[in-house]
Amino acid sequence: MNYITKMRELIKKLEMNEDKKIYILKKLNEMERELERNRTRLEVIGDFSISVANYIEKVGEKAEPLRKWLDSITKIFSVARDKTDNGGKIPPPEATKRIEPPKAVGEADIPF
Repeated sequence: MNYITKMRELIKKLEMNEDKKIYILKKLNEMERELERNRTRLEVIGDFSISVANYIEKVGEKAEPLRKWLDSITKIFSVARDKTDNGGKIPPPEATKRIEPPKAVGEADIPF
């Protein structure tokens, strides 16, 4: 059983407003679809994390496993991002290409 399945089962068991539960499950489904892509966008993972964080705090200890699983997923993406993102460093700016300034035109250069 993977993290997503475990999260889904736990969320369904939590005692919370049904609308909030549906909202969190919707965010979980979005994250699951994103994880199936070849190149996962971190925005979707972040959106799920932020959306769920507030509700986890309100539900309390019963949601603790959800927080731990979410931490594990976030760590995986953090390591992957660091490897592909130059260790999180901002790359130096590219050299600006410049064009030659206009040449001075003398009377001898005029073609007529």
